[in-house]
Amino acid sequence: MLGVERAAGAVAGVVTERGTVRTSRFICAAGASSWRLLKTLGLELPQQAVRGTCMRTNPLPPVTASTFWGHGLGVRQRANGAINLADDMQVDVDMTLGHFRALKWFLPELWSQREKFSFHLNGACLRDVRDRLPGVVPAGERVLHPRDSHPQPNPSHAPRALAKLRALFPALKDAQVVESWAGLIDVLPDGIPVIDAPPQVGGLTIATGFCGHGFAMGPIVGKLLAEISDGGKPSLDLSAFRLQRFFDGTMQQPRSML
Repeated sequence: MLGVERAAGAVAGVVTERGTVRTSRFICAAGASSWRLLKTLGLELPQQAVRGTCMRTNPLPPVTASTFWGHGLGVRQRANGAINLADDMQVDVDMTLGHFRALKWFLPELWSQREKFSFHLNGACLRDVRDRLPGVVPAGERVLHPRDSHPQPNPSHAPRALAKLRALFPALKDAQVVESWAGLIDVLPDGIPVIDAPPQVGGLTIATGFCGHGFAMGPIVGKLLAEISDGGKPSLDLSAFRLQRFFDGTMQQPRSML
């Protein structure tokens, strides 16, 4: 995805790596890169990305058929007995110059939620500075640049998560982490997504900023998007999910940033 074409203020096509697709309807569901696409349409979205780490254990005796989060731990036991783990809601923030964008929306809650975030000044900042130099990134790639297809897990999460798992389930004393991975989570200042068809751009529908909850909300969001993009009225009240809430003073304080 390289951009969106407009005619008379409405969507006229989308530009992809394989060419331009003519369309009058466009659903922006680009995850942590949605703000970049919307910026090309003159829309501001206070969206940032954080890095979440998950782990998988060796096969273990059955302890739960439910997926739950509690006691500082996220747990889902797989069919073979292995357990997917998350160290509470801990996430990593790889600081770049881009994190100063939209900072005014995040600052009020950032301090109260500070125990959930680990800030890092690493290679991401250097790459960000380099990529901002003229000519480094081709113009046609800048809209969704950079793309990190292999974010690295934080190795410090594994021993903490294992210690909590063994304390919660003493029978799992032989639990070991055999695999770790990471993914980018797109977050918005109030912890809930934008699901909206802003009137500024005809034919545009936005579904982004799910803050880690997109998989659970997927079925109903898909139904609502179909209703909206088909020109009809959504079957649920989506006023709390409007993009404009960030600018008209109706944004609510989040119970959690994730």
